Amino acid sequence: MRPDLVQAQAFLTALDEGAASWSFQTFSDDGSGRGELVRLLHGSLEKHGATLEQLNDKGAGIFVTVNETDGRGRTKGNITRGRALFVDLDGAPIEPVLDSPAPPHIVVESSPNRYHAYWRVVDCPPTACEPALKELIRRFDGDPACSDRSRVLRLPGFLHRKREPFMVRVIGLEPGQYQLSELGIVLPTEEVQKATDVIFRALPCSSVGEALPRFLPRSLGQRNKCLFDLARWLRAQSRTATPDDYRDVVAEWHRLARPNIGTVSFLVSWDDFCRGWDSVRHPFGEALNAAVEAASSMTIPIPESLAALGYSDVDWLLVRICAQLQRKEGSKPFFISVRVAGQLLNCHFTDAASMLRTFVKDGVLELVKLGTGAVASRYRYVWPDEAAAAPGDHRRGADQETA
Repeated sequence: MRPDLVQAQAFLTALDEGAASWSFQTFSDDGSGRGELVRLLHGSLEKHGATLEQLNDKGAGIFVTVNETDGRGRTKGNITRGRALFVDLDGAPIEPVLDSPAPPHIVVESSPNRYHAYWRVVDCPPTACEPALKELIRRFDGDPACSDRSRVLRLPGFLHRKREPFMVRVIGLEPGQYQLSELGIVLPTEEVQKATDVIFRALPCSSVGEALPRFLPRSLGQRNKCLFDLARWLRAQSRTATPDDYRDVVAEWHRLARPNIGTVSFLVSWDDFCRGWDSVRHPFGEALNAAVEAASSMTIPIPESLAALGYSDVDWLLVRICAQLQRKEGSKPFFISVRVAGQLLNCHFTDAASMLRTFVKDGVLELVKLGTGAVASRYRYVWPDEAAAAPGDHRRGADQETA
């Protein structure tokens, strides 16, 4: 296979038809870090196409800066205009993206069954890129590392050489542009963002300010749920806090949310937050943390029934975590995302997804509802063995039920 400059130019034209110059970046695709393969080239594809072909033939991966630069570098400070928002799905499914109310304009297959999606936008200044990108990443379970305005992504028409050579290719192309509001993205004004930063820097948990946009409603009718979710998350930040400790936080939430909640008085939002605070039974992350602690403290060896299926110690740890989550939920299904599972096991989330799928095939778990985007799948633990026992209680779960 040889690079296809016609396809490369077609992609660039689709991304920004009027662009006369681009910022191309090349890296060593084999991880060797060979310096001669690392280049940053500013200009047109016509000017640099032959050089990019030669570098690709030598083993370099060919990338392009999605957003417009000043032609002097590709740091955040060099970005002069936002061309498009994008998501590197990094193994997450493409179907929820394609089926969304605002589907992408361009879809690229960067390696087998791995996709990049692009949305051309008309009203996204450089300073708004990061919060907008993070919202799309959250929505579609994209790679969280690809959230900066100066990000480079693989250029179609060139070979991806990390493993077997694969032609990066465009598989979907649609006309048009979006406004951020059409993508369901609401960004705070500069004035509100500055005020938010001042308030949140004074809080004991600095991550509150970064997390607040996750709890903003996108349309009417979502105020109560968003405030309950905010209360649940804040209760997890401090076991000794009271609602009054977060009154300034809720006031800032109200200011940011007003365009989408139709509520004039802050006191209405404050009352909803306080009632939500009082009704929180399980602060955010509490059930998972307890399940991990309980599963990790158990010294039960892998049951012969699972060992015979080739289960390793890592597989068995995830089985125990699932069993403890089920104990917490009783007869109701529990949920766990593949990204969280991967973080707990210190493995890539695609490996965690394979493990969970195998658990279902082997009858360890029952899949109740398949997750999409940022919504985790729901399962029931159905394997009757020691993993379902409480810490310190090594009787079989089935024996406990019949005792």
